[in-house]
Amino acid sequence: MDRAQTVLEHEAFRNILQAFARPGTCRKLASSISDRMAALDLLADCLMDSECGLSHLWGEDLATARRIATRTGCRLAASDQAEFVLAGIGGAGLRIAELRVGEADYPDRGSTLLYFAEAIHPAGGSWWWSGPGIESRLSPRMEGVPDGEWAALRLVNSSYPCGVDALFLDRDGQVAALPRSTRLEEVG
Repeated sequence: MDRAQTVLEHEAFRNILQAFARPGTCRKLASSISDRMAALDLLADCLMDSECGLSHLWGEDLATARRIATRTGCRLAASDQAEFVLAGIGGAGLRIAELRVGEADYPDRGSTLLYFAEAIHPAGGSWWWSGPGIESRLSPRMEGVPDGEWAALRLVNSSYPCGVDALFLDRDGQVAALPRSTRLEEVG
């Protein structure tokens, strides 16, 4: 691996960690990345390897899942066995119930959903986010993520510490995170 790629991956990994530490905030995945597919490739390079499984929920994401598996060496897996699951633009909807949520002794074994948002906005969403890393509460808007996702995410994460984490990538290569520790409440 060359030095430039290593520096890029380190920058991206720090930004992914910051996204999880500050849920709902939007960060550029890396300064040199300006589109979603390049951001997805970089995110996969940082988080996926031959030890993990990747799944997809919709047929339109199969080619992307195969490309990432080839790129990273991760294996394609069923949605109930995968550490990472492409929710894509279609979202997870009711299929969120298929995903790994971890178990009491190993809550970290829950899946991470990867959503494709059109744009990530710091405010204007229809759900309040609160919890660790959020000073009071905020309502980020993930343009292009189906409205029904928030109720599904709230339900799957209602047994914290078990649940699923979510990462949102927008068309400009920005990332935001929703850890399973974040509480969701519909805006009145």
